[in-house]
Amino acid sequence: MPENSKDLFERSKENLNEKECNQLAQLLIKFKDTFSVNDLDIGHYTKIKQRIIRGTPKPAKERMRRTPLGFEVEEEKHFGELLKGKIIQPSSSEWCAAPVLIRKRDGKIRYCIDYRELNFKTRKDYFSLPRIESCIDTLREKEFMSSLNMFSGYYQFETHEDDGHQTAFCDEIWSF
Repeated sequence: MPENSKDLFERSKENLNEKECNQLAQLLIKFKDTFSVNDLDIGHYTKIKQRIIRGTPKPAKERMRRTPLGFEVEEEKHFGELLKGKIIQPSSSEWCAAPVLIRKRDGKIRYCIDYRELNFKTRKDYFSLPRIESCIDTLREKEFMSSLNMFSGYYQFETHEDDGHQTAFCDEIWSF
């Protein structure tokens, strides 16, 4: 069994019989590439590329925000990890969204990008969502339910080559 799946297997086998444990182990082995090995092993979905259709051609360039004191080292480390994981790349775009750093409960930094200005200039895509009651009704009389949690889901989707420059973000030193 792959090392990164052992903990998942141990936590999942609690209420399973021996046959079900073997089936679970085989599934984890068969789909071993689906599970992350580390925080930068997040996967990359290539079937669909995100498009950004603007209503206005004028670039959105936000005023720089100062990196809070004490966050500089963590910010530089974060950029280094994202570059190493090929999640971001250096940019010289005329677009620039401002980063926002937030301290999480566990003390780590959550690095967010403020895309409100880009969102304001983007043509809205309207579509109806199903009612939650209808979704829940589909679960009636089901024996099993599961949930999935995407880690850093936003990073896993590719942006179309013609639109990537619009997602640029920068601070006082860097531009990506």
